[in-house]
Amino acid sequence: MKIYKPLLVLLVALFAFSSFVPLPNDRKKLLVRKWKPVKMEVNGKLEEEGSDDEADMEFKADGKIFSEGEKVGSWKLKSDNKSLVIYIDDDGESATMTIEKLTKKVLVLAITRGSDSAKMYFTAL
Repeated sequence: MKIYKPLLVLLVALFAFSSFVPLPNDRKKLLVRKWKPVKMEVNGKLEEEGSDDEADMEFKADGKIFSEGEKVGSWKLKSDNKSLVIYIDDDGESATMTIEKLTKKVLVLAITRGSDSAKMYFTAL
């Protein structure tokens, strides 16, 4: 019986942990909503707060991104389910961002280019 007890504890812990980790489809579903920018850090320093009318971003299920009712780009979740690729319509550029946190109410994206890094915080609307 002593051998089975540690195994049982391990299985219960794995099951409990797995219920808190979003599955790939869940991550896509969590992204599909309207997000309001809250704050931004650049190279570890909090940027000056912007105005209250900063544009919201809406991720659509079909992979499009809208802001203020207009399509501004598209998005794709990479197969690792931790990287989000955003394609900008205006200039044709793309950026790969790391999803640091994703819940129904909070989105935190990070990007690094060379020696510069930025972290953007959003709340769901």
